[in-house]
Amino acid sequence: MLPIAEVLDVGDLVSVIWTSIVAGLAVCVVFSLAIVGFARATDSRERRGVAIAGYFAMAILAFGAVMALVVFGVIVMTSK
Repeated sequence: MLPIAEVLDVGDLVSVIWTSIVAGLAVCVVFSLAIVGFARATDSRERRGVAIAGYFAMAILAFGAVMALVVFGVIVMTSK
């Protein structure tokens, strides 16, 4: 029977763990910005054109960033 130290590289495992935590948090924060942007842009109580345009732009940019992060993640996973 092989010892775990010979089969498992702890440095690589720690690298995978912290990278996945950071990436997961980044996607959650950016997607939250998209949700806030869409919610504030469609709020019927506020009728300020500049604010609505700003929130809508933030939502579109954040949603685009989420899609870019997802595509980047798929590319990284399939390239290794």
